[in-house]
Amino acid sequence: MTPTLVVEAEGYGRWERNVAVSASSPSLRISLTPTAYSDSVVVSASRAPTRLKDTASSIVLLTGEDLQTSAAPTTDVALREVPGFTLFRRTDSRTANPTAQGVSLRGVGGSGASRAVVLDDGVPLNDPFGGWIEWGRVPRAAIERAEVLRGGASDLYGASALAGAVALFRREPTSSGAWAEASLGSWSQQEASALLSGSQGTWSARLGGDFF
Repeated sequence: MTPTLVVEAEGYGRWERNVAVSASSPSLRISLTPTAYSDSVVVSASRAPTRLKDTASSIVLLTGEDLQTSAAPTTDVALREVPGFTLFRRTDSRTANPTAQGVSLRGVGGSGASRAVVLDDGVPLNDPFGGWIEWGRVPRAAIERAEVLRGGASDLYGASALAGAVALFRREPTSSGAWAEASLGSWSQQEASALLSGSQGTWSARLGGDFF
């Protein structure tokens, strides 16, 4: 039986060829062709059908790969890649006091800690009293993707979403796995983020944490 070699890569077409195992076989050349077109669709809640050109808000998706390859040390800094996203007082969660951590979308929210809601699997991270956000409550290794809705979203997410909403989605513990990342810097700076998940029958669990 002749074995079949299959090569797949994101952004390229599938390459497949039957190869014969022999010492006299010539070298094998593999050439991948870029796909002609690729696109992603983000679906958000809406109370009525709306044409795209009539929508006042826009959604930006950051995949897990985007967050992992980013040089940003924290999640809130990684979200700065989204146009219109800024942090309150321009300091990240590693240096700012939790009561001064917030989100500003499209320049809305300069008079308060935050005018945008941040959701962790649908649960608001905003403090119910002051509206500030403790980004450290969500381990970076646990985030599967992030969706940023820029524009008024109070009709869907409540009064905290005057400027928009940031939705963080964690990895589902559908199968056993482990994710970890670590970095070292000058002045003995050490940072790590890890996540463990597993499932058995109808039970599933995940354990994650950050260290800085």
